[in-house]
Amino acid sequence: MRAIVVDDYPPFLAALTVLLGQKTGVEVVGHADNGADGLKLIAEMKPELVLVDFSMPGMGGVEVTRRVKASPGAPKVIVMSFQTEPECREQALMAGADGFLAKMEIHQELLPLLRRIGA
Repeated sequence: MRAIVVDDYPPFLAALTVLLGQKTGVEVVGHADNGADGLKLIAEMKPELVLVDFSMPGMGGVEVTRRVKASPGAPKVIVMSFQTEPECREQALMAGADGFLAKMEIHQELLPLLRRIGA
């Protein structure tokens, strides 16, 4: 499965790329550090999976999700956040996200979530 990761924190982006390749067999085919560039990359690369940060300068993960999911044949989208308030999860899911992950739990929860959403 081909994925794009959109996150504005380079160390997290690098660590997630390694984790995806080692633990899930997901191939990260692109990175973006903001929502606008992420949308362009998603349109170009047409991945099956997008992992996007909830909170980024400019356009955050909820708006990215909303725009991605408005397209026919949209990829699966997982929104990730250091914020664990229920409102964050609710906003992401209402925007059309297929899943929500707390970044602190990504090592334990990523693989089970990918299985649940069929990614």
